[in-house]
Amino acid sequence: MAAKKGNKYAVGNKGGGRDPDYTDPALMQDKIDEYFRIDKVPTVPGLAYHLGFASTVSLIDYTAKKEFSFAIKRAKLFIEAFNAKELHREKGNVTGIIFTLKNMGWKDQQDIDLNVDFNLMNEMQLDAIAYKLLNNSKNGKND
Repeated sequence: MAAKKGNKYAVGNKGGGRDPDYTDPALMQDKIDEYFRIDKVPTVPGLAYHLGFASTVSLIDYTAKKEFSFAIKRAKLFIEAFNAKELHREKGNVTGIIFTLKNMGWKDQQDIDLNVDFNLMNEMQLDAIAYKLLNNSKNGKND
């Protein structure tokens, strides 16, 4: 099916691209539900493959389509929740699960804000900090 004239997304693509894999959100939701019934260890690539996509990127591209966004986001959340639960198993290696969760946006780090607003300190607190800094610099300490 050729793109309509003036379609800015089909510039340079003489055929206008292939037809979308899904046009009905309910059909996609049925396939997602089927995947979760069949596969006991769900993954995003496994979901993309089951839905007939050639890559996970194609699946993620569908989240830009308003009518499919909710179903795909819920499916990805289900997979993320599955992996989070797997971290609490008593047996087995969780390294792969941690790797998967990090690829889903989880972080294995602490963010510590070291910014200090000196305007909120009273004069005695500021004097104590200045005294400590001066004594440490005289003694060659960096703490």
